[in-house]
Amino acid sequence: MKNRITPLLILFILGAVLLSSCGSPQYATSWPGMTVANESLYVSYAGSVLSVRVSDGSTQWRFPEKIENGKQFFAPPTVADGQILVGDYAGALYSLDANTGSQKWAINNGTGHFIASPLVINETILAPSADRIVYALDLSGKQRWIYSSKFAFWAQPVSDGKVGFIPSIDHFIYALNLDTGKKVWASDLGGAIVNSPVLDKDGMLYVGTLANDLAAVNSSTGKIAWKFKANAEIWSRPVLLDGNLFFGDLGGTIYCINSQNGKMVWKLDAEGVITASGAAYPDGIVFSTEGGSVLGISPKGEKLFTKTLTGKINGSPVVGADRIIVATTEADNLLVAFDFKGIDKWTLPPPK
Repeated sequence: MKNRITPLLILFILGAVLLSSCGSPQYATSWPGMTVANESLYVSYAGSVLSVRVSDGSTQWRFPEKIENGKQFFAPPTVADGQILVGDYAGALYSLDANTGSQKWAINNGTGHFIASPLVINETILAPSADRIVYALDLSGKQRWIYSSKFAFWAQPVSDGKVGFIPSIDHFIYALNLDTGKKVWASDLGGAIVNSPVLDKDGMLYVGTLANDLAAVNSSTGKIAWKFKANAEIWSRPVLLDGNLFFGDLGGTIYCINSQNGKMVWKLDAEGVITASGAAYPDGIVFSTEGGSVLGISPKGEKLFTKTLTGKINGSPVVGADRIIVATTEADNLLVAFDFKGIDKWTLPPPK
């Protein structure tokens, strides 16, 4: 039997991480969040947000310049309109200048943690919070509206430009009008949702749950079109590529299923817990396991390369500028970058 993390244990681990923000910010047990934009990689980790050059791994700036008590970053930063938007565990959402890392503005709800990345759509920032509120802000940080629920929001929304679709721990996806914050519909998927959905060009949402389901939901009505039952809980976001959905579960299985009908095309044993979402690259999709394996998989399910890194991998790999970048918990290497053949290119140690 594989060494599989249960949802209860994951919640316990994350709860411990959140509690750690009350003390020293040095090297929390959270995993890094990463976002690539053009030639830069933006990383949130422990007490810092970093801008790193994708080509060679050199650090361009760091916020704050020195570790400060109370700042603990987790979710991948969001890049929009020359800003880096990133939340922390203390309930603060920061806007940083993308070129310099200097703070432009900040808001603080004072009650909850920003675990999810914000979404920027039509000059509106949607910021879900673990304090059970979705905050809608303009690009200067001024509040437009809020939406309150009974449970925490841990996942980044998606939007069609008119409606924001926000997953929740309470098993529901909420469709909210972007202009007013009014609920359009709410759909119960039967399990907690801890990662972002995918929205296709035809208006179908695809999202995984901790009830082992990957569901297709009509974004206009909230009706469930189909469900696919995985072997274990789905912590990650699916990758939509050429009409198929690629994702992993906590049991260590990677799946390819047809996005139209939810039928399985193939499955593959990754031999390790998968908490991270996959990432598309020119040859296929790259996945990582919690035990430190990185796998390049073709769209047909063939293994293109396999790497084993020191340290655990819980966060999702990213792809940019001919590089695949993975974040680890290894003491000497926070980031490891390699090319599309799996050949090492650079590493970056944790900030000190």
